[in-house]
Amino acid sequence: MATQTKQTAIKTPRQALCLLTVLGFLCAGAFADKITLREEAFVKGPKVTLGDIAEIEGDNAPVLASVELAPAAQPGGTKYVDAALAVSRARLAGVETPIEINSTGPKRTKATTLHLEVTREAVAEELRSFIQTAMPWNPSDTEIEVDPPTQSFVVPDGELAFAWRPNPQYKYLGEGAFRCEVSVDGKVQKTLLCKARIESFSDVLVARNEIQRGKMIAQGDLTVEKRAMSGVRGEVCQDASEAVGMIARNAILPGEVISLSAVEKPIII
Repeated sequence: MATQTKQTAIKTPRQALCLLTVLGFLCAGAFADKITLREEAFVKGPKVTLGDIAEIEGDNAPVLASVELAPAAQPGGTKYVDAALAVSRARLAGVETPIEINSTGPKRTKATTLHLEVTREAVAEELRSFIQTAMPWNPSDTEIEVDPPTQSFVVPDGELAFAWRPNPQYKYLGEGAFRCEVSVDGKVQKTLLCKARIESFSDVLVARNEIQRGKMIAQGDLTVEKRAMSGVRGEVCQDASEAVGMIARNAILPGEVISLSAVEKPIII
């Protein structure tokens, strides 16, 4: 009887130790962070994070979600991220609890970087809109012809903006070059150079008949015609009050546009 009691006493601590070990594993499993990879994920970039490609369960989910795994592919491109890489990077995050990968989930994720496609037509329309707001001419009397880029292109996903800058000497008549910085979320992604041709038409004063040098200009000497501004030199008279009663500095031929420099006030003695 005494021998049996001793053996029972010996087995009890061993059984207790085994039970504690099992409970330890169960508790560890209960508090482990669980990662389930997605088959495919769409990422903004420029880095692929664990939160981009996986569902994360556990107390450390916010920390693990921010773990960077690899650089993202180029906008519109794809990159595959393996489960082994996800686990190794996650363990480097300093999380003390166990990290488990869901064995029933995918073994790797296809990560596609989000992008925006900027078409040639969209660029041309942006330049046209810029010209219409920046030029001094009435859009309804102006013809604008834009040469779009040779091809479309892609940029990262985000807030897209175009910053156009014309040649400082360009007067918005004839052919001009425009440089553009295409940015996303305030960061320049591409620089473009586009050309445009602008022709504006406006009502101007024209000589109805020949006006001799030194002659005082009368209302009957003038008519109003719509002319292309690219063919007009200097500042022109657009209202009869700017020329009637003035003296012609030089002879003005029929059909010639009356410029402000071609007339002068009469000398009163």
